[in-house]
Amino acid sequence: MAGLVFLLLFAAGLFLSLYVSLPGLLVSGAALLGAAGLGLHHLILKNRTGLDLPASQEESVGAILGQTSFDQLEAQIGEAGVELDLILSRIAELDQKEAGLATACENGGRRFRRAENDLLRRLRQYAGPSEMTEVDAIIETLSRQRDSSAYYNETLANLTRQIAD
Repeated sequence: MAGLVFLLLFAAGLFLSLYVSLPGLLVSGAALLGAAGLGLHHLILKNRTGLDLPASQEESVGAILGQTSFDQLEAQIGEAGVELDLILSRIAELDQKEAGLATACENGGRRFRRAENDLLRRLRQYAGPSEMTEVDAIIETLSRQRDSSAYYNETLANLTRQIAD
């Protein structure tokens, strides 16, 4: 925890040195000296006691090693490897499906563009559209003309029938 405090003080000193050089360098230097002193303190304590870990950490490591044996750890690693293989094979399957769907989508898009171009080419002979947005208006106009010509033909047939009577 103290090491983090010294690191924070060092960073703050460097930041301060951007604006005010001398105080920033002093704070950074003090943080470095404090971190060095803390490191020496830990080194001296380690040499004096001869322990690598504090007693509480050593007991927790012993408890973990007592609960699980090496064979159990190997079995767990093996099971995790099998699960990883299953996941990787599923990922490969999904990648293949994605590639297939992308190809199908691309083919469908090409067919749609061909049909769109064919429709434009056929309508261009009669109405002269240059874009697909104009096709809707042309189709609507042709539909109205068809309806009105059907009405006209029906009226003409009625008149012809009346004349014949």
